This record gives sequence, structure tokens and C-alpha cells, in this order.
Amino acid sequence: MAPGDTVAAAPSSLSYMQISSATPASLPGFIDYEKARWHGTFQPKPLALYFSSSRAKRCQEQKQILSAFNSQKWADRVILAELEITRFPQIAQQYGVFRVPYWIFFDARGNALYQSGDILDVSNLEYFLGQLAK
Repeated sequence: MAPGDTVAAAPSSLSYMQISSATPASLPGFIDYEKARWHGTFQPKPLALYFSSSRAKRCQEQKQILSAFNSQKWADRVILAELEITRFPQIAQQYGVFRVPYWIFFDARGNALYQSGDILDVSNLEYFLGQLAK
């Protein structure tokens, strides 16, 4: 290779943070997991972490339900984050998530308070968020 030649980086050579920032959450009002961790470090808030897969039929059902969810109502009180498990299986494994959709609700100190391996309707999601925001 001659001096000055450049080689395009293959996607597999991207750092974990670069890949994450290149794949934003697909749900309105949700942010990706890495951004949620960053926000949680500097502005501790409760966190609702939604594990999903674009390939899973049940996640498509959850996504339809979430389209009726008013995430802006919770924006100042709870961080809503989405993690695509097919892109980051190591994080899902770290939390013991092997089926999606899966929800984990953390308090502002990072303690997991509630977990659900089911599709949540809007009222159940708002119930859990309300418990976190107390």
C-alpha cells in the first residue's frame, strides 16, 4: 500500500460505541442502549430497557402497541431505551435475556426492580413507568 492510500473500515472493525451510535432505536421516544447508559451516568434517572429483535414477530406486535404509547409524557422522568439483541447479543446475555420482547425496569441507582418477558400493552407499560417515576 502506498503512502496516502486509505482503506475503508469494515463494519466488523467499528468499535462497540460506533456501531451503537450508528443504529438508533427504532421506536419514537426511545434511545439506544449506549446513549441511555451515558445519560444514566450524568443524569441519573430510572430506565426502562426494552430488548427487541427486528426479526421477531412478537416484537413487531409490541412495536404496533408502542405506536399508541405517548413516550413524551415520560421524557423528563424516565429514560426509555431499546436494545436490538441481534446486534448486541452479549448485552442481552449479560442480563439473562434469551427471548424477546423483554423489558427490564431499573431505578435511578441501576437496580432492576421489574422484569417482563411478555408483550406489554400501554396500560401495563405506564404502570411500570409510574412505579419507577415515584
